[in-house]
Amino acid sequence: MEMIYKQKIFTILLASILLVTGCGGKNSDNNKEQPRTAPQKLTIQFVTDPKEIQVGQETKLIATVAKGAEPVKDADVEMEIWRDGEEQHQKLKAAPDNKGGYVTKQTFAAAGSYHATIHTTTSEIHQMPTFDFQVGAVSASPNPPQPAHDEHHGNLGLEIQFNLNPKVKVNQETVLKVRLQQDHKPFTGADVHFEYWKTNAEKHDYTAAMEQTPGEYGVPVVLTEAGAYNVRVHVKKGELHDHKETTLQTE
Repeated sequence: MEMIYKQKIFTILLASILLVTGCGGKNSDNNKEQPRTAPQKLTIQFVTDPKEIQVGQETKLIATVAKGAEPVKDADVEMEIWRDGEEQHQKLKAAPDNKGGYVTKQTFAAAGSYHATIHTTTSEIHQMPTFDFQVGAVSASPNPPQPAHDEHHGNLGLEIQFNLNPKVKVNQETVLKVRLQQDHKPFTGADVHFEYWKTNAEKHDYTAAMEQTPGEYGVPVVLTEAGAYNVRVHVKKGELHDHKETTLQTE
């Protein structure tokens, strides 16, 4: 009898241990951290008001931030401004306008080419695209203008080829895309910006492109008016600086 009693006690203890272990395993599975999806990239654009900036003139520097087609109204935006070739950078806090725009003011004491890095932070992501703009008169190029042609062979044999949607709908997202090659090989690691504007309009929008595949750069934009648009791509890498322009039609 005593042996039977001990066997029963052992069986009960073993069952209890297995039950506790099983519950613990389930809780462990439930407590595993779920994989996080990558945050959606922001579309950041930059303009100046006025577009043609004069030395000594107070100028609005305006960044617009959107996620898809929706404006981002709660970002933290700081603009880092410097003149080309100078080491001193100035950081300016941009105030939100509650419509997805962020504005600061600056007066420039010297003419030249300037750069603006838009440090943009949300609860999900941080991006810092850089844009170029001009203060004062642009120096005339010593080289005569070259006739335009479909394939643009720029500095150091750079080839620039647009890949745009031929049918763009108003207020629907479209992707501005370009393919870069040098010596018939993908041109990677470049700083690429798109400048676009409604034909005959004074306001120009600027946005930085991401390298999506080797040598291919693109950025989603939303065009809000029907008609013809001009699109100019700017490409910079080291000493190379080239650009090419085309048009597209919205309906």
